[in-house]
Amino acid sequence: MVQFLSHYQYTKTNIMKNILIIITLFVALFSCKKENTTTTQTVKEEIKVVNTNPIIVFEKTACFGTCPIYIAQIYEDGRMTFKGNRFVKLLGEHTLSMPLEDINSFQRMAKDINFFDLEESYDGNVTDLPSTITTITLKDKTKTVTARFETPANLNDLNKALHDKIMSIADKNAESILYRAKQRDELRRTPVQIKEVQQQKIEK
Repeated sequence: MVQFLSHYQYTKTNIMKNILIIITLFVALFSCKKENTTTTQTVKEEIKVVNTNPIIVFEKTACFGTCPIYIAQIYEDGRMTFKGNRFVKLLGEHTLSMPLEDINSFQRMAKDINFFDLEESYDGNVTDLPSTITTITLKDKTKTVTARFETPANLNDLNKALHDKIMSIADKNAESILYRAKQRDELRRTPVQIKEVQQQKIEK
């Protein structure tokens, strides 16, 4: 009888130990899963915040001549949306990319010239010059400066650097984008249209 009771108590003790171990593992697993879920949600929210708004917006307006007219929006992750309106090789809206080192360089230039201390507009009694509209966001600060006449030299340098880089990216992509568009148009042609094009080539 004593042996039976001892065995019963030993078995009961082991069962309790096993139950406690299972409960501890379950609690630890649930806590880990909850922590991972929270971390994942936080990362996703941070990504959304980073990618929502452009950090540089650069626009060139019309003049009385053939000045390039376009607007480019540059994002922190390297995306660049480009909308070419007139007098540029790449017309229409396109999503391109800009190297992150160039974006960082433009941000440093903005800091160096004290962009946020500049006037909001540099203009004069002149009507035939294009405007360059530059918007830059650094951390929680955003400022737009419109430059058309009597612009400070350091702002001219920043605007020229931005314009040259944006145009080089747009021009580089223009040929391949236009080629793909031409291929799509050719694929959509009907047999009658194809015959007409071939006839035109023969006549030339």
